[in-house]
Amino acid sequence: MQSGKTFSVTGRLQRSTLDEYLSYPKGDVMSINVEQALDFLGSDWNFTKYWFEARYYTPVTRIGEVFDIELGTRDTPVLFAARVRAGFSSGDIPFMDQYFIGGDRDLRGYEEDEFYGTEMLLANFELRIPIEEAFGLVFFYDAGNAWGDSDPFIDYLYKTVGHGAKRSSSFDLSDLHDSYGIGVRVRTPLGNLRIDLAEGEYETYTHFGFGELF
Repeated sequence: MQSGKTFSVTGRLQRSTLDEYLSYPKGDVMSINVEQALDFLGSDWNFTKYWFEARYYTPVTRIGEVFDIELGTRDTPVLFAARVRAGFSSGDIPFMDQYFIGGDRDLRGYEEDEFYGTEMLLANFELRIPIEEAFGLVFFYDAGNAWGDSDPFIDYLYKTVGHGAKRSSSFDLSDLHDSYGIGVRVRTPLGNLRIDLAEGEYETYTHFGFGELF
């Protein structure tokens, strides 16, 4: 098992075209992030992580016409939302500082942090449909995975208590896990309640949270 201290600094460069005068998100947000572990500050590890994220939001104004029903309003339209995140790294990265995917924050049809590694790719797509003023539905699709070397003991534990799938050693677009499902959004005095029902390769998961996923 790997052990030791990590001291690192993280920098971000972000560009946003979101319209701040609208009551819903419209536009895109792109960011480039770099994390550098600094051994001269006392870190036992020396590595660099760099990841890119893009989010895109656009109203879908004609979906109600397709089904001949009225969906959304001018201030709360049907919304298509997408997020893509890709991460890479170099150097000797300890297990706890690697990328983790799985659970209610990203790949909703899998266990929390089920996939891990020194490289990762994640994509989320949502169709957000307002039904009433304080109630809406979301149809979503998630895909992603993490690759790369890890601690052999941790690999053994994950294979023993997890699903036993063989881990790929490097970034591979043909090796992606996906999930799909439906969610409910309810506006409450405490904030927007999020309930997602996700179907993965092995099981169905129900997630509770506040606010949108992204």
